[in-house]
Amino acid sequence: MATTIERLQPTVSEIWAKINLDNMPQIASFSSASTDDGRIFVLGGTDGSLLTSDVYEINFKAEIPQVKQLFTDFEFSTGMGHLVYRKQSNELHHVGGFNCENVNYSLNLEEGKPLKWVESKFSQSYVMSSTDCELTIWPSVSYN
Repeated sequence: MATTIERLQPTVSEIWAKINLDNMPQIASFSSASTDDGRIFVLGGTDGSLLTSDVYEINFKAEIPQVKQLFTDFEFSTGMGHLVYRKQSNELHHVGGFNCENVNYSLNLEEGKPLKWVESKFSQSYVMSSTDCELTIWPSVSYN
């Protein structure tokens, strides 16, 4: 079954384009992060009744966008969290969300390494901007 999404690429066109993504469930309240090489990672979310722990990678560089389910072994089912991609370390960081119990996780995306979420040594508090996150141990969160 295909899920239809819409995408705007201002450098290409001023028109929203409909895209069908095969093997992508229809979910809301998920976390997502994009990379410079045209990939988007999606974690968790809900179908309206159940929260999920699934992790998907969507590759928009292919002629037809490719959806790959990476795994489903995240520590808990989550929704409404934040997912940030840090280019310099090639890592995804999951921050907060339902069921997180004040624990954050990191995932190293380096080729050849096993895809396994590890508990972050940093506290619940992160300072985030639209392009990066600063890992902190201070009890505040600042959105820039």
